[in-house]
Amino acid sequence: MSAPKIGVAISARNRNQRTTDTVTAWLKRLPSNAVLVIVDDCSEEPIVKPRDRRVTLIRHDYQRGIAMTKNRSIAALMDAGADHLFLADNDVYPVTDDWWSPYVESTEPHLSYQWPSGYNWRETYRDSDHFAVAFPRGVMLYAERRVIESVGGMDPAYGAHGGEHVEWSTRIHKAGLTRWEYADVAGSDRIWYSHDKETGNRDGSTYSLVRRRLMCDANGRLWDKSRPQFIPYREGEGSQSYDLGPSLGPSYDDCLDHVLSVCTEGTGLEFGVGAGNSLRRICSEMFTYGFDSWDGLPEDWRPGFPKGMFACEPPQLVHTHLVKGLFSDTVPLFELDDLGHITLVHLDADLYSSTKAILDNLDHTKVFTPGTFVVFDEWHGFPGAGPDDHEQRAWREFADRTGLKWSVIGQGPEQWAIRIT
Repeated sequence: MSAPKIGVAISARNRNQRTTDTVTAWLKRLPSNAVLVIVDDCSEEPIVKPRDRRVTLIRHDYQRGIAMTKNRSIAALMDAGADHLFLADNDVYPVTDDWWSPYVESTEPHLSYQWPSGYNWRETYRDSDHFAVAFPRGVMLYAERRVIESVGGMDPAYGAHGGEHVEWSTRIHKAGLTRWEYADVAGSDRIWYSHDKETGNRDGSTYSLVRRRLMCDANGRLWDKSRPQFIPYREGEGSQSYDLGPSLGPSYDDCLDHVLSVCTEGTGLEFGVGAGNSLRRICSEMFTYGFDSWDGLPEDWRPGFPKGMFACEPPQLVHTHLVKGLFSDTVPLFELDDLGHITLVHLDADLYSSTKAILDNLDHTKVFTPGTFVVFDEWHGFPGAGPDDHEQRAWREFADRTGLKWSVIGQGPEQWAIRIT
């Protein structure tokens, strides 16, 4: 019987010296038939590939965030034929030679390195082989190949950080594959070194502790999101689900604000600026290009919103470039592909005709790439809203034509947010 093939994938963004030290530690204890993949999520200074034939380096050309980086890791290890997948952060590594054995020999096909501490991470079960905790850490995740084949990867809706591995473990458990949602092998404290454990999780991330807490709090709203059992882990795959998803809050601002809280780095586009209320919030997070005629609606919309409504003077904002004119005139002349990665598209054009004019002219651009967030300002929740009119109709036609796939993030009173996969 041949030895099981071990696959290790290390996720990294910045902190390059720590990544180098971690990879070196892994290579000292990597089984002879194992493979090691490094996925660099667009570090400011690209990570350098070690001179070792067992190592593959994958670099994202723009930041995708943790969920999509872990999915890229899963895809690489599955393609390499790994039977047992270990997904690690760039500050955790084994300190014993047989680190893989307790996981491979476990009756549980999915486990993750845990250390009980405090109420949130309290121990809820223990026997001679395993222990379980109330809430998991995500520094090192283990899964057998059959787990990936059954449930797929992590949900890109979680954005830059926060909650993606929690939901993944929960989905694995709900599929009947594990006895506990969040479990580890007994004695794992003698197997791993974790910088998070040593420092109390205070400086072991690209993001500050405050920022991480804000993102996790925001993404907590998604943990009860209705999902299919299988979520594709390869870019370009996904669904065209029109489920509205969970409520992101009762305010008309909550949907956009949620997306802004979990956005990755990049550039924003807003179509339909008006007085600039939403653009002001977007450009506080990223440089944004705002498109509008400032002549108001070009035709009657729904009752109470006649032609010319919303006419105003262009707002005065920083970190913004305003483009004045009808969408049909300005969008085709603007060099959108020269703007780098578009992390957010905010569609606030209201009318079917206006939204169609935007999307028709984005058809052959690189605006909608894997990881792009799209927020619609008037998708549902008002008289006449539906698949046959307004923003919904324009997007459905565009999606049918282009074949774009996405993950649903959630909804506001009239808003809807998705992320391109």
